[in-house]
Amino acid sequence: MFTLACCSGRDARVAAVLSSGGWGNGARKAKLQHPPPDAYDKFIAMIEEGRKKVAAGETMMVPRFDIVPIPELAPDFVSEPIVMYLPSQRITASDGATSLGKVWDPYFTRSYRQYCSHQHAPPQTVASGYDCGTLNPPYMYLADPVFTLYRASGAVALKHYVTAAIRKLLGDACSLTTSLPSTARVSLMAQPQQNRYVLHLLFANTVNRGGPLSAPVIPIPLKPVEVIEDLLPLRQTQLSVRLPEAIKRVSLEPQGEDLAFDATAGTLQLEIDEFTCHQMVVLHY
Repeated sequence: MFTLACCSGRDARVAAVLSSGGWGNGARKAKLQHPPPDAYDKFIAMIEEGRKKVAAGETMMVPRFDIVPIPELAPDFVSEPIVMYLPSQRITASDGATSLGKVWDPYFTRSYRQYCSHQHAPPQTVASGYDCGTLNPPYMYLADPVFTLYRASGAVALKHYVTAAIRKLLGDACSLTTSLPSTARVSLMAQPQQNRYVLHLLFANTVNRGGPLSAPVIPIPLKPVEVIEDLLPLRQTQLSVRLPEAIKRVSLEPQGEDLAFDATAGTLQLEIDEFTCHQMVVLHY
């Protein structure tokens, strides 16, 4: 086996990127990535259209975009464009709006004529001129279907980008921050009739169990299930809460224990020593 790599499909001398451990059969690979009949027919039609354009001396681009968020939104471990695997809207920041980052198009769309062993070609060296999002408080618009993409891939870099963008939109209006891990959940509920707020903290480690099962006669369509088998304690959980009311007392429930807190400039700071699975924190005013 051997490896031949190039950085740009614009170089007419190179029309493919090959790598060891690849899929081997190009036609089989195409059908696996574009399941027949609908996706495969669309893929073949795209190739035929591309052949006609090449014969006429033209080129064809199929939407597949890379983005680079502005530094304050980019994860600290990302220095290259983040790949977006679904088509995006083509937008630019108008007067009064702030760009959230630039879009880099790939050098080419993969085909039999111009092939790359990865799912996408490398990004061009010059930005496309479009923005990945715009901010004009109280509105923010992201060009990519970021929540669908994160639901499908669980990409950590994408999560960092989206949460940083939301924090930038909220600014000082962010009412609650915590040191909870990503698998935890927190909710803040108002109970004005009792002159209090209730914080619910929930934490449990989940593991994937199960999978597809094919019985001798009847196929059983099963999917992996997230199961909670062990409840581990969470320690030194820090919370910061901004509320319009002046908090007089904080208690842990159902223990009925008072919890020390610090209130400075309208922000409540507190720390929970330890809890397992669920903890209620009541903020009395």
